[in-house]
Amino acid sequence: MKKVFTVGILLLVAFSILSGQTYTISGRIIENKGETPVLGANLVLMPEGRHTTTDNLGQYSFRTGAGAKQLIARSLGFESVILKFDLKSDTLIDLSMNVTVFELDEVNVIGNSANVIQRTNLGSFIVTPSAMREIPKLFGEPDLLKSLQILPGVSFGKEGSSDIYVRGGGAGQNVIFADGCSFFLPGHLLGIVSPIDLDFLESAELYKDYIPSDIGGGASSVISLDFLKPHTDSLTTQLRLGLISSGVILEVPFKKINLDLTAGIKSGNYFLYSKFLKKIIPDDVGNFLPPDKYSFFDSFFKLSYESTRAGKISYLFFGNYDNGTDESKTYGTHGDTLVKYTEGLKTGWNSMVQALEWEPSVRDQYKWIFNLNYNRLATGRRLYSESESLVNSTGEEISFSDTNYSFYPAINNIGFSSTVKRDFNKISVSLGVSDRFRSYVPNNYALITKNDTVTRNSLSGNSQANEISLFTSTNMRVGKHLQIDVGLRLTSVLIRNGSFFTAEPRLSITYGQGSKVSPHINFVRLGQNDHAVEGSNAGLRSQLWLPLYKDFGPEISDVLSAGFKGEIRNDLTWNLDGYIKRTTGMLDYKPGASFIFDTSFVDMVERTTLRAYGIEAGFIKKSGRLTGSASYTWSRSKREWPSPEGLIWIPSVADRPHNLNLSLKYHYNEKTSLGLNFVYQSGAPATIYMHETSYGEFFETKNNIRYFDYHRLDFSFRHLIRKQKFSFWIDAGIYNVYNRRNTFYFKKIWDEAEGSYLYKNISLYPIMPSIALTFNF
Repeated sequence: MKKVFTVGILLLVAFSILSGQTYTISGRIIENKGETPVLGANLVLMPEGRHTTTDNLGQYSFRTGAGAKQLIARSLGFESVILKFDLKSDTLIDLSMNVTVFELDEVNVIGNSANVIQRTNLGSFIVTPSAMREIPKLFGEPDLLKSLQILPGVSFGKEGSSDIYVRGGGAGQNVIFADGCSFFLPGHLLGIVSPIDLDFLESAELYKDYIPSDIGGGASSVISLDFLKPHTDSLTTQLRLGLISSGVILEVPFKKINLDLTAGIKSGNYFLYSKFLKKIIPDDVGNFLPPDKYSFFDSFFKLSYESTRAGKISYLFFGNYDNGTDESKTYGTHGDTLVKYTEGLKTGWNSMVQALEWEPSVRDQYKWIFNLNYNRLATGRRLYSESESLVNSTGEEISFSDTNYSFYPAINNIGFSSTVKRDFNKISVSLGVSDRFRSYVPNNYALITKNDTVTRNSLSGNSQANEISLFTSTNMRVGKHLQIDVGLRLTSVLIRNGSFFTAEPRLSITYGQGSKVSPHINFVRLGQNDHAVEGSNAGLRSQLWLPLYKDFGPEISDVLSAGFKGEIRNDLTWNLDGYIKRTTGMLDYKPGASFIFDTSFVDMVERTTLRAYGIEAGFIKKSGRLTGSASYTWSRSKREWPSPEGLIWIPSVADRPHNLNLSLKYHYNEKTSLGLNFVYQSGAPATIYMHETSYGEFFETKNNIRYFDYHRLDFSFRHLIRKQKFSFWIDAGIYNVYNRRNTFYFKKIWDEAEGSYLYKNISLYPIMPSIALTFNF
């Protein structure tokens, strides 16, 4: 493996020396009156869409190619600065910013491009909270994953769920990345709410075309998170009161000691009205809602320190908790015998991420980044039932039976990475190494008790895996117009009774960045060493995480994409892309798999292959009173299925041939804005049971039907009210304005008149108003 890695580096460097020129843009941001540096100012370099912030000396730096540029500097309490120039050599640009009267409210500048989604030259999308404020949201929840569902090439799962399917991949193939730590997350309320609150974030970036080689772990996409940073020199507080959840966020800067602290917590409100909700809705819908005793909360804590001697040091904690219990007891008599019956469900999960990142001061032009992290994901579901028969006169027990199915797997990860970067005269090169040790504890068993007889079935034992990766990347500019990014990631995974090796080459070629028409082509190979197995889609998603086994290696995705990107009048950006994707090594349940009778996960699952392809078109309007985005995706996603005649191709869960999203925001003035959102999506594939036997119900193939096409229209209204010591936003919205009865699932019912079973269309969300209040102190 060392030889392969060394040869790869030599080839990359040799090729890079022949490349063209890149230049450095650097400087300081200072206050207009005096030499006081502006700390933490946000800078955006267009048309690339690159972001950076000033350090404790007010310094910043970009590395980019020649051409027309636009530098935008923003900081709360200062007037924004926009500078346009033509870059032909290394350039030093010092900017001064005028102090404005500080107001305790959100900055909402009409026509500001930070208020819209940004697409970078490498095909990724940058999403900020301000870009998603006016977009209508289900229950008014500021949910990141739901915000990503409007992007080209992205579709959603069940109605209202936070699942995303990127370019035909599975919901469990999207890895989350923050401060060097990669992790996976389930959803709250059985998938309705994601644990990633937009208010916790400074920004998020979705990679689905070219993915940098220092990021691995997902077979479909990567979502990189940048958590909130302080924007003022004083303590600020935000309090949000919503229907599903409420939360508070603190920003505490300690500028005298160069220390910043941000923290936030969100708690669910569902338990306050769940009983009332279930009384007013039909049982067909209520049976799929979470239990009354249900709670969840999310929290984050970030501490950052920066100095010229120590560099940048940050610590991140991100925690999630989800728990619910639903139990019913019934009593009856049979002659002199009292019969007691108890049935219950306990469900929940918890996740914890701790990440320490150190970026020493740049010395001899080398930039180092060190990461140490730990994360844990534990999911659980316990189904139980008890039956007791007692004689009334004596209380003597005459029979007892108990069934207990417990599933509480836990995954623990300890990770480390080190990366060094350097900008040479003509090229930029980075090298790195990472190590991740993973421990998987199944905690899965079925327990059946009949009087004095106990039968127990446990699935598998504990397992460990050690994942070592070497990665390198080079970006270069050839001539005046050609930009080339090359990456290679080599990963070796060691398990108890085997090992796996994966080479992940990555390449992006772009011509004419920033011009009216810019073609590009990308190829990436992605390896995922955690398997996400999705259960029945009759209701909300149920997902099982499995480690690598000797019989089942990594999931490997090869994605080839190409297209065009352009800009019209510096106001409207557009893109047209096509892609082909093939994923091998995915796992799915075998027909008839049973947690009660199978003895290992290997007995329950089988390998399968996925292939997907599609065409994506998107538009983003960046400025003016009317801003927003529109996207259309035509795509297909199919997977193998072992039929009696042999392997056949069937639609995957993510197969939605047509996907249209229109999201508009109208800024009436600085205090009031309106939002509109229209969604159309082809019906989702689903499985229904076609045959009945004395042993139960069976289907011939999975995804043997398709639900009705999905569409809806949403409106939102946002208004700012300023007071002397605080301000607050009113966010009101209407979800599903024309009350479309979109399919949540098909319920099988017996029709007496026809003498046969029929399937009834069950819709979960009718027209739904919402309101949320956000206070800023």
